[in-house]
Amino acid sequence: METERAIKLRLWLKITALLLGALLFVGWLIKTLYIMLAPFLLSLLISYLLHPTVNRLERRGLVREWAILILFSALLLASGLFFFLLLPGMVGELQSLYTDFPAFLFSLEEQTKAWQSRWMPRYPLLARIDLAAQLVTFRQAMRAHLLHVLPYLSKALTPYILFVPLLTFFLLRDGPIFRKALFRLVPNRYFEMVFILQYRLSRQLRNYIRGILLDSLGVGAVTTLGLHLVNVRYALFLGITYGLANLVPFFGPILGTIPGIVLAASQGSAMGAVIPAILVYGLAQFISATLIIPLLMSRMVQLHPVVVIMAVIAGANLFGPIGPIIAVPLTCILKVVLWESYYGIKSLKHGFGS
Repeated sequence: METERAIKLRLWLKITALLLGALLFVGWLIKTLYIMLAPFLLSLLISYLLHPTVNRLERRGLVREWAILILFSALLLASGLFFFLLLPGMVGELQSLYTDFPAFLFSLEEQTKAWQSRWMPRYPLLARIDLAAQLVTFRQAMRAHLLHVLPYLSKALTPYILFVPLLTFFLLRDGPIFRKALFRLVPNRYFEMVFILQYRLSRQLRNYIRGILLDSLGVGAVTTLGLHLVNVRYALFLGITYGLANLVPFFGPILGTIPGIVLAASQGSAMGAVIPAILVYGLAQFISATLIIPLLMSRMVQLHPVVVIMAVIAGANLFGPIGPIIAVPLTCILKVVLWESYYGIKSLKHGFGS
């Protein structure tokens, strides 16, 4: 029995090392080829989220291809309704913002100059910073770059529009085939361990992704409504921006408030615009922390805040712009691998003492 337990212990160590090596390799691959892999990764994510729904439709008697097409049609209809309701307002806000943005910056410059002239005698350090001069430089640079934004976005989004739906369809259709083929490669003595680990990884990662998407949707909706009620212009644009920024833990919500505060500051005095905008952002985060996340927390992978912050910083440094978004899911995978390996090894160690 001692020899058999020692073999099982070495097996757990090998599996843990293999999975950690695979995660490091995937991280290196994403870092090296993330521009080319980005449409595939997005398709993989979408298919991962839609896979249970397709399976349920298939169990009700639908052919898998028809189940996928029905689901795609429903999503297309929902997206069309969403854009029909929101896109005109969004386009109007962006056009107005494009036209008025230089004037906003000029107004912000004037307010900054007045603020500096009031506080500079008390704090001479402000003369070295000279925020007003930096805003002038920023406004001049924005004029040169704004004309290139739309061509850049159209070029960057074309691969996603063309390839993501097609890749998602094939991944959904052939996903079970790929899964069975991978499990056939696993030796029989390792099958149970790998199957349990795969099941727990899949469940927790899917719950995390769904939870963070629902949280971002809720935060974006609350922010849009709140900014509209306090008469901050471009409430729809700012709400959507804040919801997307909320996908990045900790840093995203902080950075997402900056556009709203800047635009609110350009509309009037601090008491009239900036403070209500800050209160709206604070209310959105309060609702997220006290209502949305607690309702979803039982279905999400729990990580310590320090671990999340370190993961986001590492992801940004390793993988670029996509890094902060994928850092937490990758950390969740690593946590599950280490957690299951730890308990497997611990149970085997207790067996040695028996």
